[in-house]
Amino acid sequence: MNITILGTGQVGATLGKALAAVDHAIMYGSRTPQAARVQTLLADTHPTAQAAGLQTAIDWADLVIIALAADAALTVVPTLNLAGKVVIDATNNIGWENGPVMGVDTSMGELLSASQPDAWWVKCFNTFGIEHVSDPQFSGAKADMLLCGDSAEAKVAASNLCRQLGFNPIHVGGMRYARQLEHLCVLWIQLATQGGLGRDFAFKLVGK
Repeated sequence: MNITILGTGQVGATLGKALAAVDHAIMYGSRTPQAARVQTLLADTHPTAQAAGLQTAIDWADLVIIALAADAALTVVPTLNLAGKVVIDATNNIGWENGPVMGVDTSMGELLSASQPDAWWVKCFNTFGIEHVSDPQFSGAKADMLLCGDSAEAKVAASNLCRQLGFNPIHVGGMRYARQLEHLCVLWIQLATQGGLGRDFAFKLVGK
């Protein structure tokens, strides 16, 4: 697919490189697509990777991933035209009060999807250390990727990407469950930092 990633920070860059490695065409959406750091990212991602302004990149895409910082996402996403696009929200809004806490009362997934109701939204790629996206094997097992959304088409598209990257996708319900997924990120950060586990772990559901 043609996949646009809005955001050129660590999350966006790491997702772009991983998805390019499994043969997707990547375009980064940026407010400064000609900036030197963005051009360096293109070279690091894939010889065919591109960058463009935010709306130009969206118009090119089959699927859009929101990988902006939380404040930027809340400001920028409502100003764009995402109608008819499959959109993956990979954002988290995390504060710190003697440990990680949620930065919004509801969830980024609910807030962003409400701002663009004519897009097909799914929450995904927000519950693990992003550096593991290209190798999600832990103790010989695939890490689970929990995802949610109200669009069946968006969930199928996100699940396919998860499988291509090596995750085991698990649908947990509609977009209202983005709250639980974002709280799971808070728990992951708590365990990684205050809990002393470091970043080399992921969540896994096991059945009997």
